[in-house]
Amino acid sequence: MLVAGLALTALVLGAQPFPSQAMVVVAVVLLITARFCLIRLGMTRSRATALALMLPLLLAWACWWGQPRPGPLDPVRLLASAGSFDRSSRLALRSSLEGRLLSDSRLLGDSEFGADSCRALLAVNRINGLPRHGRSEVQLRPCPQLLQRGWRIRVHGQLRAPALGPHSLLPGPAERLQQQGSWSQFWGDQVEVLQRPWTPIADARRVVAMRLQQLAGPRSGGLLAALVLGRAQVDLPLDLVKAFRVAGLSHALAASGFHLSVLLGASLGIARFLPGPLRLTFAATALISFLMLAGPQPSVVRAVLMGSTVLLINEGGGRSRPLGVLLATLLLMLLVNPAWARSIGFQLSAAATAGLVVTAGPLEQALSKRLPTWLRGLAPALAVPLAAIVWTLPLQIVHFGSTPVYALLANLLAAPLLVLLTLSAMVLAWLCLLLPAGLLTPLLHWISWPIQQLAGLLIALVR
Repeated sequence: MLVAGLALTALVLGAQPFPSQAMVVVAVVLLITARFCLIRLGMTRSRATALALMLPLLLAWACWWGQPRPGPLDPVRLLASAGSFDRSSRLALRSSLEGRLLSDSRLLGDSEFGADSCRALLAVNRINGLPRHGRSEVQLRPCPQLLQRGWRIRVHGQLRAPALGPHSLLPGPAERLQQQGSWSQFWGDQVEVLQRPWTPIADARRVVAMRLQQLAGPRSGGLLAALVLGRAQVDLPLDLVKAFRVAGLSHALAASGFHLSVLLGASLGIARFLPGPLRLTFAATALISFLMLAGPQPSVVRAVLMGSTVLLINEGGGRSRPLGVLLATLLLMLLVNPAWARSIGFQLSAAATAGLVVTAGPLEQALSKRLPTWLRGLAPALAVPLAAIVWTLPLQIVHFGSTPVYALLANLLAAPLLVLLTLSAMVLAWLCLLLPAGLLTPLLHWISWPIQQLAGLLIALVR
């Protein structure tokens, strides 16, 4: 477990945008620390040295594949002046751009580009007829139609460099796009749709979000859709997103381990009397459907991998070690995609899960001993959010500059509502996908009224 922890540390540090000199220092420190610790644990010097030498290699792997950098054919290369990447030398260019949409377009009512504009991320194939490879954010004004993920389009307009944020805690378009592997923006005024391929998974997500919002309105319906799909897949009112963030409940809107644990727990409870293979199939269906609907976001992938591993171990008659499963999952994810180490969602998800695995149990025991007798039943409910808050506190300060002081109380009050709403939203989502529209509308209006009241109560709580 020590080796896995050190390897994970090497991958995380290697993916950070440190100077090369700092990377050399980090590699040496990791090498010396690992060798010393392994020898102290009783390992032979030669074996300890061999294992320790793996850490600089992992660091180099993460540095090479995880560092954000544009490729040689990235659109941003056209904005460089004489090979220089000084932002002051970049000029707007009139171009024609072709590619495949990586997201649905979203309306931008408060955009500097215009009140009737929309934007979407594009995987670029050609610029002015010449082959290119990279990503660019397309902003359209006017937005003639809502473009859908998977469509191939051609846009005419100007290629530009995104603006930098004024402060590290106030990121601008450049920092936001860099997290998505893009270094340029394309301000378009004409768009042609070249191809509309069949995209069943994206269509399913779109149907769920649309029907839930039609059923319960943009606020309550958007909240229900976010509990199934995650905020990344749903257009939510900005004031609602801000209210959840201020209350310390942003995790409720991001598809994560909490939502999967609720879904998986309910699935296993329903299938508890079935034979082992059928019970495993039932649980696997829940895992796969969650991954397909929420998408391969880092927090979702971590939750699905951990849930699958624990499920297979327990169904096989073994006993899982949560910390070992967590380390193995994070290590595998960063070996495949080191860039995930820079994702705020990945960092918060990993830290919160580590807090639950390492701290929640001892914290619950300590609270049970110190709380008055009539409050001891609250020890488990207090220990879980408190452990997650303590472990994610440094990350919240680094990324957001602050953390809500009443997050513990908000999580304690919201937890029962979130469990009920998550299960209800999952059921409604499957009904939206499986039932025909003629039968669906009257049925949903009949069964969704209490769910809408619960959603309204949660919204009132965070506001």
